[in-house]
Amino acid sequence: MMYCWMSHQLASICERILVVQEGGYNTDLMKYHAYGVVKGLLTKEGDDLQAAFGPATLADELAGISTIGEIDACLANA
Repeated sequence: MMYCWMSHQLASICERILVVQEGGYNTDLMKYHAYGVVKGLLTKEGDDLQAAFGPATLADELAGISTIGEIDACLANA
């Protein structure tokens, strides 16, 4: 859902967008994020993303949780 939302927001302010997929930190979840980007770009302006695509996916939740953990670890070592 988060990649979908970010892509949708970007499309609302940018006339043209080039999407390039690179490696990534968690290759197990990459396909879900790529799917979210495509859905976000195909969503029409004014569509309710929550209704169109449902709640946050496991990939969104895991990415968010791991990122928060990484930030906490970095701050603890600073």
